[in-house]
Amino acid sequence: DLNVYGYNATAGLVRMRQSQMSLDWDKTTVQASFMEPLISPLSPTSYATIAQPALAGSGNLWTWSPQLRVEQRVPISDRQRIAFEVGLIDPPSPGYTSIQLDSPVEASRRPGYEGRVSYHVDGPGGMTPSFVFGLGAYSSRQFYNSTTRVHSWAVTGDWQIPLSKWFELTGEIYRGRALGGLGGGAYKDTLTGIDVVTGVTRTIGVDAVGGWSQVKVRLSSTLETNAMFGLDNALSSNFDGLILSSSSYPLQLYARSTTVVGNLIFRPKTSLILSPEYRRILSWRYTGPANIANVFTLTAGYQF
Repeated sequence: DLNVYGYNATAGLVRMRQSQMSLDWDKTTVQASFMEPLISPLSPTSYATIAQPALAGSGNLWTWSPQLRVEQRVPISDRQRIAFEVGLIDPPSPGYTSIQLDSPVEASRRPGYEGRVSYHVDGPGGMTPSFVFGLGAYSSRQFYNSTTRVHSWAVTGDWQIPLSKWFELTGEIYRGRALGGLGGGAYKDTLTGIDVVTGVTRTIGVDAVGGWSQVKVRLSSTLETNAMFGLDNALSSNFDGLILSSSSYPLQLYARSTTVVGNLIFRPKTSLILSPEYRRILSWRYTGPANIANVFTLTAGYQF
């Protein structure tokens, strides 16, 4: 069994992060993979965040999951096309451990469903798509016990927009419920507390909204800079009417997180990477002031 980071939780033998196997035709691709959700295909540019992508927990739905996907591409012209993607996904759950035999989605006896439609405009000469706009949707059932079942869902948007030869704008946005397994809602699918009216314990799915955007500036062929901002918000209405224990798992008490990032990436040679980066992370419980972390990183890497 794999935990939310894609690592084996017991034997320590498997440290898999991402993998994929594809069958490609001219207009169709069938893929089995362990990677980011189909509805969230992008991530900000950062070499300082490796175990988790940049803005994880601050608007980037990223959690790598087993999936089966089919993509159908419909050409409009030599440079334009529409792509239709559908898939099945087995998302993790923040409360899942190696002791449990089934995650809440697996316990429902049906996979999660995901789909995305996107519009692409290729760059001159058939280069990598320079303009992409996509809309996605996700749905799954979470079974906790005979009385607690949650419908997890999301609608998403993503964009990749070249503003000029030197500038590019990318980003994603989402709105949904019980997205903790994908990295939303402050990494929680549900909230459990005492109902202020009935006095009994109640569990609800966490409604969340969030997203991120990045501006990339290519200063030269070997130098670029990136500025990005991300927000994940477990809506305050989730906490209304519930009394949460102060001894609850810390993530249960958090409602919002924002991150601002700036970095410089220098590649003096194709394989060599040097990158200083600054991150400012702010996180709030549903009551009280923000917790603030300032992170400075200097990364050196070799790509092969």
